[in-house]
Amino acid sequence: MIISILNILLFIFLVNCNSLSITNPTKTYTKKISNVGSINVIEPFYSQENKIPCVLFFTGGSSSMPNDIYSLLLNKIASNEISCYVYNNNLENIDYLLKLLKKRHSSLSFVGHSSGCMTALETSKKISNYKSIILFDPVDDRIIKNVKSNPINTIFGRNKEKIHITQPEN
Repeated sequence: MIISILNILLFIFLVNCNSLSITNPTKTYTKKISNVGSINVIEPFYSQENKIPCVLFFTGGSSSMPNDIYSLLLNKIASNEISCYVYNNNLENIDYLLKLLKKRHSSLSFVGHSSGCMTALETSKKISNYKSIILFDPVDDRIIKNVKSNPINTIFGRNKEKIHITQPEN
C-alpha cells in the first residue's frame, strides 16, 4: 500500500516537474507603431530586440479573440527568447509591420489558432523568407466570409478552392 502511494506521488512529481522549472521573466505591453496602429507585445524582459526571433500570433475567431486567453502560451514562448506580437484586426498597414518585424528581428514566424490560422496563411502570402508557420487546430473560415458576398453559391456549391502555402523554412 505504501509503495503504491509512493509510486503515485513520484508519478505526479515527474509529470509536473516541467511546471516547477524556472522561466525567464517576460514583459507585456502595447506598442504603437506609426502607419500600423497598436499591437500587443510579449517578449523577454532582458533582450536586444534585433538579436532574437519573433512570431506574429493570430488568435482564434479570425484574430478577434483577446490575447489574454493565450497569456500562458505567449509568456512561455517569450521566456524562451522569442518576441511575440499579437495580430489584431485594427492594424492598418500589415505589409509595413511585416517588413519592420523582419528588419528588427533575426527571423519571423507565424503562429495561428483556430480560424486565426486562415488569417495567418493569408498574411504569410504577403512576405517571403519567413522561418516557419505553425497552425493549432486550424479552422477554414472561408465559408463564413464567402456567405456574405455570394450566399447561394457558398451554401449550395462546393468549395474546391485549395489553400496554397508559400514555402517557409519549417
